[in-house]
Amino acid sequence: MDDDKNASRVHWHVATGLASYGADASNGWQTATTMTDLADLVRSELENQAERHIGLARLHADSGDYKAAWGMRKFADRLDILWHSFNNERAAAPLYAGDPEKWDATVRRLVEKHFPMDVDGGKRRVHVWECRWPDRCDTFDEYLSEVDPE
Repeated sequence: MDDDKNASRVHWHVATGLASYGADASNGWQTATTMTDLADLVRSELENQAERHIGLARLHADSGDYKAAWGMRKFADRLDILWHSFNNERAAAPLYAGDPEKWDATVRRLVEKHFPMDVDGGKRRVHVWECRWPDRCDTFDEYLSEVDPE
């Protein structure tokens, strides 16, 4: 397959899994074919994780473990701020107006900077990766060897 055909089929995946095992493919991986789609998928995953951590903070507080509750709440707030960074409405801001490539570059930079991301105190990890193997994108091991060599 030549590079032009391959480049047109490049896409991204978003998935969460146990930190030591990689992304969970049992329900399939979310797939994006544009940077705008990718921003939506990442934003949604981060929003879900933020809500999950707020729930965990409440559970810790209810059990009297206020230190753990505060840690979970602070992490949820960090996730909340980050998911707003992936909001595609930002693409209409004066900084990006009329320059969709600039928004695409911002999304790519945010993904490269923040993922993979540990959640649940490092027990789980959110993965976002560019699939360079479009004919066999069920291959997570090749991605994992690049971002998490052990």
